[in-house]
Amino acid sequence: MDTRLVTMGTHEVKCWKRSGVQQMKLTSEKITNLQCLAPTPRNDNAVILGGRTGGLHAH
Repeated sequence: MDTRLVTMGTHEVKCWKRSGVQQMKLTSEKITNLQCLAPTPRNDNAVILGGRTGGLHAH
């Protein structure tokens, strides 16, 4: 299981691959419209798409 931990604001987001589908879980609150994507080989940062602003990037 490929598990990654990224920081989004003050929330810790756990991203993991399950059944070929990228899913995510917020440890402090649930945001169902966020989708966690795996980082590209050239970019070691996980990219988070969706949300209230339409696009959030974790660095």
